[in-house]
Amino acid sequence: MVAGSALVPVTVMTLLLSGTSGRLAQRIGPRPPLVAGCPLCAMASMLAVRIGPHAGYWTAVLPLAVLFGLGLAALLPPLTASAMNSAADSLAGPASGENNAVARVAGRLWIAALPPITGLTGAAYADPVQFRSSFAQISWICAAAFACAAVLAATFITRPGRPTRHGGRRSSRLRCPTSPARSPSATHRDKSANRTAARQPTAPVSPVLRHPAAPG
Repeated sequence: MVAGSALVPVTVMTLLLSGTSGRLAQRIGPRPPLVAGCPLCAMASMLAVRIGPHAGYWTAVLPLAVLFGLGLAALLPPLTASAMNSAADSLAGPASGENNAVARVAGRLWIAALPPITGLTGAAYADPVQFRSSFAQISWICAAAFACAAVLAATFITRPGRPTRHGGRRSSRLRCPTSPARSPSATHRDKSANRTAARQPTAPVSPVLRHPAAPG
């Protein structure tokens, strides 16, 4: 419980700043927040290396927790918005669900794979020296992963309105997770109403007959 509460600032920062990050991504595009958020998380991971048995919470743990929370708040909303914006309006719901599922599965696999890779298995958890060594290695691996993610975001995330490979242009507005997309049924009703209105003939306007005024 104590270890979990030490990372509460990460959750607090993410909850408080995610809305602002999403609105910023709508104005300037998803690439800048993604490229800025990944290095923040990488720096927080590198700061975690110096955490040891005698490290103080206020001087060692809290700064990296706040920094990591800032990084997550910067990159998570535009990342989700980019995944949703790459799909058609009718597929916005499945795209959001698949994005969440992939993120959850990847996180679980990452957590399960890193300790054995660094030799942290079985009785090694009870060895303080081995535990600290593995923790430092995991922190460096996470920092490298975030740095690679920043490079990938800068390389492959396109700006809004940039021409696509099919010759068209993407919409400049991101579908942010805080703003629900229109349902397919509503879009279909609007299109049907427009087609019906276009097929209806316009009734001729009858001229107004003006009768001469009766003599007084």
